[in-house]
Amino acid sequence: MKNRQNIILTLLATFLTTLPLHAQPLYSITGLGDLPGSSFNSNATDINDQGQVVGHSHTSVTHTISSDRAFIWDSTHGMVDLNNLIIDDSNQGWELITARDINNHNQIVGWGTNPNGDREGFILTPIPEPATMSLLGFGAISLIKRRRTAKQ
Repeated sequence: MKNRQNIILTLLATFLTTLPLHAQPLYSITGLGDLPGSSFNSNATDINDQGQVVGHSHTSVTHTISSDRAFIWDSTHGMVDLNNLIIDDSNQGWELITARDINNHNQIVGWGTNPNGDREGFILTPIPEPATMSLLGFGAISLIKRRRTAKQ
């Protein structure tokens, strides 16, 4: 009887030690690629709830000169140089080198070189596209007209 208890305890101990103490998540990997001219040397630093990733990519300017460029990546557009997305005059003289974080409002913070040649932190805030602004304006006008019609 005692031998049978020892066998059962041994089997139970073996079974329990082979079970994980907590469930381990499984992952799939998505390579983000690189910016054009890069040597497959990119670094992702943050991701938001929409799956947008920011970081920096090492690019070759010439055979002897290279630099890092801040990027944003999503599954639709791939990797895009943030320096190419600044559409107003605020980017004159700036070189965005690293994007560190992105929030759920798509604001991006990082650091780069300012027009004086100094390293400086930045925050990028999305500007609604003109088509989006037109659509919002059309919706507001329609709503005002509807309210005026309802009052009459």
